[in-house]
Amino acid sequence: MFPVLDKEQYYPLEDVSWWSDVVLILARCSGSVTVSSVRTLRNLLGKSCEWFEPSPRVTTAHEVGFLSLEVRVQKAVCMCG
Repeated sequence: MFPVLDKEQYYPLEDVSWWSDVVLILARCSGSVTVSSVRTLRNLLGKSCEWFEPSPRVTTAHEVGFLSLEVRVQKAVCMCG
């Protein structure tokens, strides 16, 4: 078992895709996204996660990046009188 340094990695996975043969893109329900080593699950983008709206979806990497789809829900306020 490898130590988990970033508490965001405890949140359930929402989506997973491939960056390469040895690297995964992990999107969590919290909105955090990491590009992680398959062997250690260490975030290869640095010490902190990338952040999106909750429950993002990710595509397989293309060249040096990936596409993430996120949805922001906003409530409309009716000032009807």
